[in-house]
Amino acid sequence: MGNANSSAIRTVGLGRDFAERTAVHGLDLEVNPGEVYGLLGPNGSGKSTAVRMLTTMLRPSRGSAVVAGADVVRDPEAVRRRIGVVLQQTALDPLMSARELLLLQGRLQSLTAPQARARCEELIARFGADEFADTATGKLSGAGAAGSISPSPWSSDRTSSSWTNPPPGSTRPAAGDCGTSCAHSPPTTA
Repeated sequence: MGNANSSAIRTVGLGRDFAERTAVHGLDLEVNPGEVYGLLGPNGSGKSTAVRMLTTMLRPSRGSAVVAGADVVRDPEAVRRRIGVVLQQTALDPLMSARELLLLQGRLQSLTAPQARARCEELIARFGADEFADTATGKLSGAGAAGSISPSPWSSDRTSSSWTNPPPGSTRPAAGDCGTSCAHSPPTTA
């Protein structure tokens, strides 16, 4: 494997146990910047557990993982500041509103609750999303629901966001129409 600092994701012997059950055993993985990588396997094979460890939502039982140049155990806040997480549609709580999911994403990016609320309101206003911000995601299109938690507006190393498949009558910009109107300042951490 290459240098951990040049890899987007690098794991060595990463593992996680739950009581008497091993969910992930010795995962050795290297994903280069710009590379798309998918975890495939049957239910119960450890895919979600691996992703939860890589996103700092679950502490590994053994091994090491470096994501975006930061160690998931030693510096989880740096990992969260550098990555974005978009949940698959089936993982969304259909009763949660787009606003609630934006707040969750802000907290995952290590913003305080007041910072996350302020940034959430700024993003809702910027993207003209007032009309559906309090709508349950189960009533939105899949792209609308996933777009409501897009990591781009939260992540400090991103410079623009794009929306796809806006709901009918929405004034949100469509994909490719963002230009400078979607450019944003990184969230502040005070």
